Amino acid sequence: HDMFSAPLKDKQPLAEFTAAARANPSLFKVKDLSFSERSVDLSGAKLAGTATLESGTEVPISFSFVKENEAWKLLGYHIGSKE
Repeated sequence: HDMFSAPLKDKQPLAEFTAAARANPSLFKVKDLSFSERSVDLSGAKLAGTATLESGTEVPISFSFVKENEAWKLLGYHIGSKE
């Protein structure tokens, strides 16, 4: 949660993130990541691809980042859905 940007912390407070993580522990057991889409510009960065979980299941993933106080912070993410 420390890597979340201020807008993402507002959208998903620590307690909500913790509850979601506890409800979906398999999503945090990642064996491999593959990113097929990457972009960086003045407004931020985006990554999209596939996570292979330890169970062998492949799920789509996407992450968007923003520079906040000279550090890259997570602006948004989707795991298991294409959004």
